[in-house]
Amino acid sequence: MTKVCMITTNHSPFDYRIFYKEAKSLKKAGYDAIVISGACDSPRYLYIKDSDVYLKDASKYWGRGTGETIQMIRKDENNNKLKV
Repeated sequence: MTKVCMITTNHSPFDYRIFYKEAKSLKKAGYDAIVISGACDSPRYLYIKDSDVYLKDASKYWGRGTGETIQMIRKDENNNKLKV
């Protein structure tokens, strides 16, 4: 099953528009949906491995380009095939 991660810093995960309309619609269409709401005090990235979920420090990637960031995260996680 395809997974979708929805991130919002402005809405509660139980906001009607986010949870009921978007997340439930995605589920009905056959997708697994993860809803993350809120904000961190410092840069973080979401790391999901199997059933474990982490918000990892992303300070050293801050301000870098997309390609460079992807390469750095793959190197740091020791996984060249990691989906970023």
